[in-house]
Amino acid sequence: ACLAAQKNEERMVEVKARRNDDLAQISIADSGCGIPPNFREQVFKTSFSTTKDRGGLGLGLLIIDQLTNVIGGRVFLQADSPRTEFVLELPLGR
Repeated sequence: ACLAAQKNEERMVEVKARRNDDLAQISIADSGCGIPPNFREQVFKTSFSTTKDRGGLGLGLLIIDQLTNVIGGRVFLQADSPRTEFVLELPLGR
């Protein structure tokens, strides 16, 4: 989020957590303008980054996706959010 923010832009990250039946649901949103539709399918792929010119490696979301899958959860981009918002769903009681 901080790498993607413009130089003079105010930066904010909001984290919310709630229980949804047998899942912990954690949403992480930032103050950015969102991910363009043409990039949304690519954000969890190896080496995808919109910030490579500023040091981004394109590994963070890939690692989160893989680790989440290993424990039986999932991570996804909240499509109807006006900003960039990812949701983690993690099983409880493991």
